[in-house]
Amino acid sequence: MRLIPLKLRREIAADPFMKRCVWSGDTKNVSWEHCWLYGKSQINEKWAIVPLRRDLNVNITAEIKDYCRWISLIRATPKDLAKYPK
Repeated sequence: MRLIPLKLRREIAADPFMKRCVWSGDTKNVSWEHCWLYGKSQINEKWAIVPLRRDLNVNITAEIKDYCRWISLIRATPKDLAKYPK
């Protein structure tokens, strides 16, 4: 697990989107899921992190992971994606 830098953590914490689990809609016990790897590292950018209920994040299934990735791609801009050509 890669730590989220303090500046990004503050930005994410201030975003109302990040307070509700994208899978269940719950607002309690929400953690942040890094959706993507680039190389062997998690992408530490706002668009690549989505809110997910803590128990789902620990026991994530392929279906939930794919859904989180889809949500992150919707939130990403073309400029965001251009940084990761592969």
